[in-house]
Amino acid sequence: HEPVKARVCWISCDTAFSEKQTADESVLAVWGMRDVPVDEKDDKFYLMDLKSGRWNFPDLLENLKALARIYNPRCLVIEQAASGQSLIQMLKKEAKIHVHPYKPIKSKTQRLQQVLPLFGADRVRMCEGVWNDGLMNQLFQFPFVLHDDQVDAVVWGLHYASEMLDGTKEDLYAATLKA
Repeated sequence: HEPVKARVCWISCDTAFSEKQTADESVLAVWGMRDVPVDEKDDKFYLMDLKSGRWNFPDLLENLKALARIYNPRCLVIEQAASGQSLIQMLKKEAKIHVHPYKPIKSKTQRLQQVLPLFGADRVRMCEGVWNDGLMNQLFQFPFVLHDDQVDAVVWGLHYASEMLDGTKEDLYAATLKA
């Protein structure tokens, strides 16, 4: 399976506090919109990569920076909770990449319901990866799954996409630069 050549790329993050085996994982989801000729239409959001683990803060930061070196995202979408708040503060201070913080207002179920129409409209695609089965298990079992961290990272990424990037091809770069 050929990787997606993305015109616009962003990483959505769901972070956790603990390294304990019973704790939630931190999840970094890499998203992109395909680079296609102007006369073609591709309004799909591609989940290109997903990395998760029970990391301490320095390891979380290093994993995020490693993905950023590979994919060169225009934006980091980070939930303002758990270690995400510290991550937001640190990355804003470094100011090398735009940070788009999300404050959870509604329940996880309501947030997922808001992005479900994107799945129904066949606008969400997943590239092949070792993470596919784990993500699909969480999505299909949600909300009755012990850990839903991958679902959260996917939801944050799709919220950003639908709020900031949904529009015409000509608006894509402008939207990410203004974000």
